[in-house]
Amino acid sequence: MLTEIIYRVAEELQEDRQPYRHRPSSACKCIRSLVYHALGIEAKRLPGRALLVFDDGNWGEELTIDWISKSAYKVHSRQMKVDIFEVNGKMVSGSIDGILQTPLGDEYLFEHKNINHFSFQRIQEDPTTAHEYFVQCALYLHGLQKVQPDIKEAVLCIKNKNTAQYCEYLVSHDYLSDKAEVYRFEGTQKGELVHIFNSTVAITYKVFELVDYCVDTQTIPTRPHQRGDWQCSYCAWEETCWEGYVEEVEAMPQGVDLTPHLRSEVVKEYLDKKALKAEIEKREKELRKEIQTALDAHSIKAGYIGDVEVVRNFREVKGFLVQPRTDEILTVKKRKERECTTGK
Repeated sequence: MLTEIIYRVAEELQEDRQPYRHRPSSACKCIRSLVYHALGIEAKRLPGRALLVFDDGNWGEELTIDWISKSAYKVHSRQMKVDIFEVNGKMVSGSIDGILQTPLGDEYLFEHKNINHFSFQRIQEDPTTAHEYFVQCALYLHGLQKVQPDIKEAVLCIKNKNTAQYCEYLVSHDYLSDKAEVYRFEGTQKGELVHIFNSTVAITYKVFELVDYCVDTQTIPTRPHQRGDWQCSYCAWEETCWEGYVEEVEAMPQGVDLTPHLRSEVVKEYLDKKALKAEIEKREKELRKEIQTALDAHSIKAGYIGDVEVVRNFREVKGFLVQPRTDEILTVKKRKERECTTGK
């Protein structure tokens, strides 16, 4: 009852999308979606659940800063506007999350991100997947250094909104060389270098310059993603972007010699991997059947061989068009070291 009410209220009360302007947070976004926005093409209204996700993100930042304020560290100048650079006479600007001040009086740009568990894990394993966040920090640092030259580093605080776990990165940006470096934080100390990127301001300038060109010429740039990519599922212009795609492809030339456009090794490797995958899947089915037959023959639900555990479980499967059924799940995995030593 309440779920539907909450979603409906969020949808009905959502504000109209703001007119397009060049923003640091847009620097790494899909160029095609930026052009759609800049051209004033109507975007899909966001569902209520998505609006609640964004709202949770905003409150996550508030909670983090509230906890910081209870310590000797302070966050001031919240949502302060920072001008970065001009493109075609238009200022690229944005609002920072704040300035972090240490007990010793040192100051850093403070940026906060509140993300889901899987995105958080991905960034922990490979920090380069947070490139968009690092670029945003570098652009803000570029703008801040024009008025506050002493602020040359940013603290990027990323919160797992599912577990309240944090990871922190120190982002530095050199104003003259336009080079940025990203380090992990280890306690209160700068840790290992995890990412370097160059020409942040220069590349961003070209992105926004292209948006302006497309608006002036009323043209739409090529899609940077493939159909079905996850980025598209989060885009408000997904339907507009892919409308007529089937007809586009059907109208394209056929029987074309691809040699000038595609390396033959790529196609050959694709075929090899596809054949290998089929062979592996076939063998996997044969081995699975042999394991299940052995367990059935001796009436065993679960057991182990050395450091490998074999378990049979069941899962109920329901669907709209099929009758409910129970599937058997065979799990074969490495046993934990403690289990191996105790014999369990």
